Amino acid sequence: MKRLEKAFDSIKTPESWKENLYKAAYADEKITVKKRAGISIKRAISVSIAAATICLASALTVGAITGTFNIAEILRGGFSDEVSADKYIRGQYQPLDVKCENKNISFEAIAFMGDVDETYTLLVARPKTDMVFDNMAIEVSVLENTITDLDAYATFTVNGIPDTDESGNTVYFFNVRNLPSCGLYEEYCDSLVVRVHKIIYYNNGCPVYDKSNLKMEFVPDLTKLSPIEFVDHMEEVSINGNECIVQSTHISDYQASIYILYEFPEMIDENFYDDTKGDGYIRDIFDLKSENAYLPVAEEFPVKLVVDGNIIDFIEFDEEIMHYPIEHAANIYEGKGVASLSIALNYEPFTFSEAESVAFEITTTNGETKIFKIK
Repeated sequence: MKRLEKAFDSIKTPESWKENLYKAAYADEKITVKKRAGISIKRAISVSIAAATICLASALTVGAITGTFNIAEILRGGFSDEVSADKYIRGQYQPLDVKCENKNISFEAIAFMGDVDETYTLLVARPKTDMVFDNMAIEVSVLENTITDLDAYATFTVNGIPDTDESGNTVYFFNVRNLPSCGLYEEYCDSLVVRVHKIIYYNNGCPVYDKSNLKMEFVPDLTKLSPIEFVDHMEEVSINGNECIVQSTHISDYQASIYILYEFPEMIDENFYDDTKGDGYIRDIFDLKSENAYLPVAEEFPVKLVVDGNIIDFIEFDEEIMHYPIEHAANIYEGKGVASLSIALNYEPFTFSEAESVAFEITTTNGETKIFKIK
């Protein structure tokens, strides 16, 4: 044991990595001793030290990265993603080893996880030069490999979470929600392409943009994705004087959602998402008066999620519709003078299997409560 401790004292690497490597080698030492009863403990420890040295030397591989970085804490503490952190701890993810690079940065996709309604790809970036910056972000999109018209899809920004690698250098993690390829279904998902359209370096709060055309492609293992609770409703309901259709409800690991179709009284054009009209329409539907009303008081919001008698907090309007081309986000009926928009309202996640009763309750225009029972 003391030889093992002494060996790790001599390794020139950050304390956090040294501690994790030591734990791995100690665990390997105990397994080695148990499996090789005819070999002395002294020799078993020597084998473990050699294994630890190899582990350190090969720390740039995906196995070492995911095994030595505290991925769960990065997801939980850095990205506030408790769900993915728990999935990682339970081994419910697909390890990846897909790389791309430019002259300044190398990227690697290291893990894919989620459920059939929402998925994430975890990236790690390593600076290759002596560039000086405080933090970095990326503008990214994730699309099926068959899509070539990239201009039809919006990118979104993911901020990096810095960490320290095996040599004491700063690396940056990105927890990329796979938009617009959010829900994955076997019938149309061949492979996914993570495209880094732009790298943003921040120094004293000032951004410097590095346009790039980097991409990482992989075939997602759909067996790693958790199922969701899906109910198709298609019922008419009047909300704040607006006639809507409750299409469906989704209870996933990451959030609970209700999809509501709203028909606009007048025709809209292709500039609908290029101004603030879409925001205004949504506020009209749900009678949100304040500019800060994207997080309404749960008790006052006309669409409530109630689990075992408790109102679940509202999260936000789903940004997913903003990442699809106009024909996917709004159905425009030429000559009929109407258009429709499917809006997803999201609520905090809960453990569906442990709940006894789950229902969406909608306060209608005439003050009645319409219940959409899930469980």
